[in-house]
Amino acid sequence: MKKQLKRPDALNQLILKYYPTKKFNIILDVGAKGDTTLNYWESLSPSKIYSFEPDECSCSELVKRVKNNHQIEVIQKAVGLENKKDQPFYIHRKNRSANTLKPSESTDVWTSTSVDVIRLDTFLKEKNIVKVDLIDSDTQGYDYEVLSGAGEYLKTVDIICVEVWFSPPELRGSYKGVQTFEKIMTLMKNNGLELFDFKCLTYVHNQLSWGEAIFYRHPNE
Repeated sequence: MKKQLKRPDALNQLILKYYPTKKFNIILDVGAKGDTTLNYWESLSPSKIYSFEPDECSCSELVKRVKNNHQIEVIQKAVGLENKKDQPFYIHRKNRSANTLKPSESTDVWTSTSVDVIRLDTFLKEKNIVKVDLIDSDTQGYDYEVLSGAGEYLKTVDIICVEVWFSPPELRGSYKGVQTFEKIMTLMKNNGLELFDFKCLTYVHNQLSWGEAIFYRHPNE
């Protein structure tokens, strides 16, 4: 049985507290899907939002949703630790959750295809982008690899919103090799980022399983 713990909008509180007048120029939305989160990124009025969505169906829907918005560029690629061509990509037949991590449950509920994978720092250098203001990563447990692929850009990014997993392997859901919160926390600390709060904490069998963590760089640093 799953139970979700609702919390106030911690991201909005963070921005109001530390960045009330900040101009957000570049936002990276990894695992975009075109959900309501994108509406919030748009409300920050950034110069550009780069939305990464490797699933062909989800990407097509996202392109339609933003077709008249030149503020948003959609990239049909997965993001990871290495630049690769034709990486296996697994999609759940029912809920359309997807990952480059191999499913741990019965394969009859999954379909597979192949996608191109790009590191964030490779993409940003190709675009001649020097600094990123905010990264949102929601990739069903592949987020440590996504953020690690940002390389030196992590040392200057201001805010990172990332899906995190707390539970032991048998409760981590549908994928093998998911890195836990502790490893992401270490990566953030090593790049000068602090934990601000959590959102959408979810419990499985009365044990904390996953949620979203919000990290920030103090403006005075």
